Amino acid sequence: MASSEEATEKNNNAFDLTRTVKIRAGQGDTQKDYLIHDGLLQRSEFFKRALRGDWKEAEKRTIELSEDEPAVVERYLQSLYVRTISLNKEPNPLEYEESRRRCNDECRKLAKLYVFAEKVQDTRIKNLTLVAIMDLVENGLPNGKLLPPSSSMVSNIYKYTVGGNIARKFLVDFYVCFGQARWFDAGETTLWPVDFLLELSRALFEMRGPPRKDVKDMPLATKHDYREEECRHTDEANESIDQPLQKPSADGTSEPTNLSICLS
Repeated sequence: MASSEEATEKNNNAFDLTRTVKIRAGQGDTQKDYLIHDGLLQRSEFFKRALRGDWKEAEKRTIELSEDEPAVVERYLQSLYVRTISLNKEPNPLEYEESRRRCNDECRKLAKLYVFAEKVQDTRIKNLTLVAIMDLVENGLPNGKLLPPSSSMVSNIYKYTVGGNIARKFLVDFYVCFGQARWFDAGETTLWPVDFLLELSRALFEMRGPPRKDVKDMPLATKHDYREEECRHTDEANESIDQPLQKPSADGTSEPTNLSICLS
């Protein structure tokens, strides 16, 4: 069994303040480099593997993240040092719409941070970010109003996560409890991820309880509630169509004909 001195030495080696690694984010003109103590990266399975001896990143002491936005990576690295997620929001202005715009923008940024933490497999930052999102949804707007997660935020979470993800569960639960039909008005339907709509439908079915066994149990009273109103002139036209086609006879009277016609 290791002594307390050996355990202390092992912990110190795990976070050596003299060892840093370069994180290079983005590409082209927007590319940025960040130096960070590699001990802080050990919570991330992605960075932990990248810094092992058999990876080229471990030898070069540089990790390339060309596909990731520098602003998102920078916020992630800051969170490693302060161990919390600071919200970039000003006190609620008097103008409600402006407050909603700012909070929606911050929610989208937090969603990107959550997706990045998912990518690098950092569970702690994922949890802190989701708590920050829930705080904005509940307390970001004035007068105690809730901030519905926008379709773009939902799309971002669903695009870069898989089934069973806890952020997906939060989004579905929120819409089950507080969703309104007008949030899905025509024109925005295509913005919602199919997987989200399916999971939402499934959750609503489960909330409803067991299906009814008889069509008579439906809320609408009679079958007439499902009939379209028919125009009167249409009925008259149908009656005339139902009559046999007549042709004049030699004595001037009419008689039925066997001519077949196709009505389109």
